Amino acid sequence: MIRRHPTLSATLILALAACAGPPVDEETASPAPAAEVAWFEGGPDEAFALARAEGKPLFLYWGAEWCPPCHYLKEKIFSRPEFVARSRDFVAVYLDGDDAGAQVLGEQLDVQGYPTVMVYSAAGEELLRMPSDVPVARYAAILERALTLDRPIREILGAVLAAGPATAPAADLDVLAYYSWGQDSQIELPEEELLPTFRRLWEETPAELAGVRARFLALYVGEAARRSRGAGEGEPPVLTAGERSRLTAAVTALLADVELARENVTDVLSGAAAAIAVLQPAAGPERSALAEAWREAALRFEADEELSTDDRLTATLTAIELARLAAGDAEAPLPEALVAHVRQRVAWAIAATADGGELQTVLNTAAYALEQAGLPEEAERLLADKQDETYAPYYFMSFRAGLESDAGRSAEAVALYRQAWQAAAGRYTRFRWGSTYLRRLMELAPDDVAAVRADSVAIFDELLTHDDAFALGNYLRLGQLETAYGAWNEDGSHDGVVDLVRDLVHAACDRYPAAGEDSQRARCAAFLEG
Repeated sequence: MIRRHPTLSATLILALAACAGPPVDEETASPAPAAEVAWFEGGPDEAFALARAEGKPLFLYWGAEWCPPCHYLKEKIFSRPEFVARSRDFVAVYLDGDDAGAQVLGEQLDVQGYPTVMVYSAAGEELLRMPSDVPVARYAAILERALTLDRPIREILGAVLAAGPATAPAADLDVLAYYSWGQDSQIELPEEELLPTFRRLWEETPAELAGVRARFLALYVGEAARRSRGAGEGEPPVLTAGERSRLTAAVTALLADVELARENVTDVLSGAAAAIAVLQPAAGPERSALAEAWREAALRFEADEELSTDDRLTATLTAIELARLAAGDAEAPLPEALVAHVRQRVAWAIAATADGGELQTVLNTAAYALEQAGLPEEAERLLADKQDETYAPYYFMSFRAGLESDAGRSAEAVALYRQAWQAAAGRYTRFRWGSTYLRRLMELAPDDVAAVRADSVAIFDELLTHDDAFALGNYLRLGQLETAYGAWNEDGSHDGVVDLVRDLVHAACDRYPAAGEDSQRARCAAFLEG
């Protein structure tokens, strides 16, 4: 099922929009400001050629219509006049995951989720991947840094570590702080080097670069929390007692700083419980004080009119997380006052959101908040009432299906998963939702063999008309389906259906390129052969 995760926004990036301004007499007038960013209307290869010819950087956005974070960025970032004005200085390319051949190109570019934005030099070299977990007012400065880079991000990190962050150029530290580390494909630090690298960047960055240092603090604490969750029983703590004490003091100071906390709102609102658990693993006054500082910051964000509606509502999710942490039970019922507060904040957020694109983001957060507050029935009613006002209602049909499944209503869940598949639009999107429906059908209604057979044929018949059927997201979901067919047919009772699907796929393999060990043809031939 598709649901919002509290840390989802840590992996958000960037998008562009299109339309030229009115014609002017170049001899008598200055160019009129463009109302929107001008998309490049040709293909990516042509765009890279234009960037080379004009000596401009290239800005490539990978997105999708159903993606809530994409709509947030389009509404809050890319409509801003300063962003539109700056876009004249780069070649702007939007690659939708549903475009013909997009999954092949996305795999070549190593995109890692929706949305992803990459900045390339005029020569076509990837310089860095941009994040979106920065406030609207800060984004223009980060964009400026990205567009003026003269070398790849991996070279910048190497130079900073060699010279020492204390003496490194502020611009280099800025780029590293606001790099999209969660989507990295260029630096590729070994996993064991991530924590010491983030620690050094935080410790040695000059104190006057407060915003940059706060970003490194968030990276350091976030990586420590991730490592701690993955540690085996009996392994030594990820952080020493001294490190925990220093980091607790630094995080508490960040939470208390109104401007600095706002500039790092996504980091503050993402994974509070995990951060507190690694900084103060034992219950006691220190943990309570840190949690209270976090709770106060979240309440402040709820009332902060400089933040987006979605950020302000996400602060309510943090309040839920902290209440469960205090209870020592992730499934504990919330206090009645907090449940009432969640209802009130959801109602406010929905009333404050009129645009369908912004609603794609806010409705997702609102339904998740109700679900986390122990109100899944209210979440389902909200989704049913509002989904048709969004840009991609099928996204929320799947959310509703998951709620029905959790409630034990399997037939209703399967019907909604199927409805979402049928309503989905776009070549990749339809297979994404179709494959989810098939997997959930086999799990929730395993005896409905006729539906599995008929809908498998329909979904694969459509997929196999596309030239990127075995690339990137399609290939990922084919692997998930392969696992699902294996589990459904574990006793061999459904050999006939599985053989039918395998033969259907294998009959199409010759349509796909054979070059390379991991070619689409090789992937096709391997499907259901395990």
